Amino acid sequence: MVADKPDKPSILIIDDDEQIRGLLKELLGVRFACVDVGSAEDALSVLGAMSFNLVISDIQMGGLSGLDLVPRVLERAPETVPCASVHSITLRNRSIFAM
Repeated sequence: MVADKPDKPSILIIDDDEQIRGLLKELLGVRFACVDVGSAEDALSVLGAMSFNLVISDIQMGGLSGLDLVPRVLERAPETVPCASVHSITLRNRSIFAM
């Protein structure tokens, strides 16, 4: 896990899809110290022990949603910027983007 004050800015990645978490961690890990978890509940536990500059969360997850997580992040870690914006892209969505 990332030290409380890493040399690089730190990001907490939350997604119930392991492949999405891994991809984000791989892409962002070049410039940022990343920690990934599979649920909002796990994220709240990690936020109790560590600090992050940014939280990136999936919106739709089992249990607590990414949108419901935002106010809780702000309560526990007001210095952290929460972002609940990651969402799966389906083939239908891809065809709309292509238009």
